[in-house]
Amino acid sequence: MIPTELSAARLMAARLRPYLSPALFALTPIESKGLKTLACDSKWRLYYCPSVFKTWTVEQLASVMLHEVSHLLREHHQRCKEANADIRLWNKAADIEINDSLVQEAITIPPELLRSFHFNLPTGKLTEEYYQMLLKKEQQQQEKEQERQQQQDQEQNESENEQSESNQSDEGGTNFSESNGEPKANDDSADSVDKTDEELSDEETPLQPGCGNCGSCADGVAKDYEEKGEESGLSKSKVEEAKQKTAQRILQMAPGKVSGGWKRWAEDISKPKVNWRKELSTLVRNAMTYTVGAVDYSYQRPSRRQSAFSNIVMPGMRKPKPAIAVVIDTSGSMNEKAISQVLSEVDSILKSSGQSEGITIIACDAEVHFQKKVFKKSQVEALGGGGTNMCVGIETALKAKPRPQVVIVITDGDSPWPSKPIKNARLVVALTESTYSRCIPTWAKVVLVENQL
Repeated sequence: MIPTELSAARLMAARLRPYLSPALFALTPIESKGLKTLACDSKWRLYYCPSVFKTWTVEQLASVMLHEVSHLLREHHQRCKEANADIRLWNKAADIEINDSLVQEAITIPPELLRSFHFNLPTGKLTEEYYQMLLKKEQQQQEKEQERQQQQDQEQNESENEQSESNQSDEGGTNFSESNGEPKANDDSADSVDKTDEELSDEETPLQPGCGNCGSCADGVAKDYEEKGEESGLSKSKVEEAKQKTAQRILQMAPGKVSGGWKRWAEDISKPKVNWRKELSTLVRNAMTYTVGAVDYSYQRPSRRQSAFSNIVMPGMRKPKPAIAVVIDTSGSMNEKAISQVLSEVDSILKSSGQSEGITIIACDAEVHFQKKVFKKSQVEALGGGGTNMCVGIETALKAKPRPQVVIVITDGDSPWPSKPIKNARLVVALTESTYSRCIPTWAKVVLVENQL
């Protein structure tokens, strides 16, 4: 039986955001005493602690349910694994992304959730962006702590040296510092007390709901209170069904009744899933056909009609093999698995087409780090890790000899792009992130690799 308070909160959430009701009612409530919050796992099980019914209003409970459902719909648990992120910082970053939307939509949420705004970060960013901001803040804090500790150690050493010199100057060897009740042991004890106080203060402010304690729905790591089996959770087909129904509800809403972020999410979910390998193979083969065929004259081999011309040597027709270049985005945000999979697919396409002459590989982030004609994937060196500018890689590819007729770019899309179509060549973009699909030029051929590896 579902508690009355939780049932009322779910109805309230469905009233506040009717387009999310298919996802809300797909959750399986499970009681978890001592949790002191609501949380979800990646199997769409909602864990609740009865104590929250006494501290939160029905509308606040509804806002927390909306918060948890947002984690699931936005697939934060999968994105965390893809980013190989620190789960503690990732959960906070995901919470900021969600709470940002809830506050803008005037949803009344518990004060605990608002703690995620104490980081003083800009609004309207993605979880991946907030994660990088939090990671940078933590690194800066660690550097400050190291500097403070070094300064304390230096001051302590100077104090010990002064004390040693003072003791040596005393004829009787009496330690006046200790006789005055200020022995070094007491100083160490004071430092220990201060440190303990700091540790206690951290323990007294545990992660609150909406600030890093949302369950495996946020980071993909199972928690102790989560059920181990899959019987009570949703299967993959049921999860996909709940997402599709939610997306349909969003697309049916009148303009202005749903945020732009949810609208874009629904449009992306509703797109038919296309096998990226087949799509990439089709695009590359079609691009290659523009150059395949006997299209040029050559005297290296006489014409097969030479017998009709006794005194004149006639040239034969030449069938050139198209040159292909692959530009690999090696910036820090790229997925190494995606790069490997796309390269393998390109290699198999070329071999099956009889184009086994090798391909030019260019690895670049904001500058080119590797350029070489290779004959197998193991010869590729994906060097880089800095910023991103695919214009540099494309420009370098077009200068290769022979000049490529097909340029394949493997990237997440977050990059500057050429303002005009490249001449006498086809550009095929293997996109690993749909987030930046709008950045790709309309004249380029795009195949989405995201979430299909």
